[in-house]
Amino acid sequence: MIRFFLYIISINCMFAQNKINKNMRKLSKKEYADLLSKHSCVKLNNANASWEEFSSPKVYFECDGNFYIKEDNLKNELYLFENRKTFLESLELDEQENIFSPLKDKNYLITNIDKHKESIIKNFLKEINYNRVNNNLKEIDLHELNIKINEYSSLEDLYKKYYLNFIVFLGELVREKKQGNWEYKTNISKPTELIPYFIDSSNKNYEFLINVFLVKEISRSIREEKEFDLFRILRLLEIDWNNFRVGNE
Repeated sequence: MIRFFLYIISINCMFAQNKINKNMRKLSKKEYADLLSKHSCVKLNNANASWEEFSSPKVYFECDGNFYIKEDNLKNELYLFENRKTFLESLELDEQENIFSPLKDKNYLITNIDKHKESIIKNFLKEINYNRVNNNLKEIDLHELNIKINEYSSLEDLYKKYYLNFIVFLGELVREKKQGNWEYKTNISKPTELIPYFIDSSNKNYEFLINVFLVKEISRSIREEKEFDLFRILRLLEIDWNNFRVGNE
């Protein structure tokens, strides 16, 4: 329904790729030409709904009904797949690469969150039309904030444009209750991108799963056509929102 939410499971790509490498290999242009001339190879198209996001730079061939070839004109590479199972697994990885990433081109901010967090949060609150009184997060009325999020024109658009801002905002809420630090790691399915995460400073092994809980809640809200629930995320993060302003308190 909303394919970009597969972003949350992209870590599985690393393990799948290791398995695929055992049953695939790169082809030279000569090998490629020889295979096409000596075997009955049929060009596959994107008629299958699962391939709907693929574009013309990637071309696929089924040969003799038992092996497959991928022509990647973007990377100028050719691949041979020994069986259908391996080919389909590779196809799934290609699909993962095409999934929209809201963290694209955000590496500088991700590596400098502490330096830019005030402006990141300010832009987020301004976008959802929440009038912030001062820089104290405890003064934010979380109920009003939740209403503003649900009044936003499109939750999907908010995710696409302000996902990092949302993560930083939630992380700083966590910091108000539990001390922690911002860290980052490489996105395995998109090695040129980084993923921010917030860890408990008293236990370096404990990571607050802000990214995961946020995407799940946005996905649930859109899928079930129900309101986004900020407090559901806070409960999962084990944050007591009574320490913050709620309603007219």
